[in-house]
Amino acid sequence: MMDNERQTRTPLAVLMWSLALAPMAWLLLFGLFILRARVTLGRWPAPYQPDPRDLGFDLHHASIVAGMPLMFAAVLCAIALTFLVHDRPRRPWILRATAVAALVAVIALARTDPGYVFTWLGD
Repeated sequence: MMDNERQTRTPLAVLMWSLALAPMAWLLLFGLFILRARVTLGRWPAPYQPDPRDLGFDLHHASIVAGMPLMFAAVLCAIALTFLVHDRPRRPWILRATAVAALVAVIALARTDPGYVFTWLGD
């Protein structure tokens, strides 16, 4: 493989993998928000105690709220790129499966809502 070909594929592969892993990045950002709340409050946050917007982490909270629809769009874009790009990844099914699994993991966590943190975020 020529170096020039490898250089043109690498940024695209990084983009596709970044989009595919967006739900995991969102989950990490949300987890850090919960930990910040825990450190600030001295206890784990609970639904309506306090309102997440009242903690003073405005940028962090806004990033989480804005990231919810964006992670769905990112996964769709990652999957679409594996079909549309002329120079496809070697094994596009791995990227597609990773993107879907990451999104399913976030949805499953939101449905089970351990510690009622998703309820707390939405209150």
